[in-house]
Amino acid sequence: MPKLGWFSTEWSERSAINDAHETLEYMAEADMGIAEQIGKLFELDRKQGQQIAELKAMLLAVSGLLVETGVVAEEKLVEKITSTLDELKPKPEKKGEPKPVRMTRCASCGKDVPANSTNYTETGEVCDACFSGY
Repeated sequence: MPKLGWFSTEWSERSAINDAHETLEYMAEADMGIAEQIGKLFELDRKQGQQIAELKAMLLAVSGLLVETGVVAEEKLVEKITSTLDELKPKPEKKGEPKPVRMTRCASCGKDVPANSTNYTETGEVCDACFSGY
């Protein structure tokens, strides 16, 4: 959108206002899309929480049944579950190793650039070099 100067014509002012209006419409549409996506994520989180609770109940029922019927000793079962859970924990990062840099493609120039040097615009992720032209 061009900047208005002191001696701008009525036409350039109208054009600038219309450009700003279009930009706001695009941003409003994008916000509605983001709100819808966030709503879906909350619903997915709720469903996954319910599934986790169901899995926990099933595990407790099965392990209780195994101990009650004498198939497995309670100590052995607790030991096995504990060791399996320990295996699932993420390994600590080794010091001195650099973290991998996530790359993304600029929507304007098409170059692959580090994601931490991009900006979100109505056209998508844009590198810092292209963003300076906005």
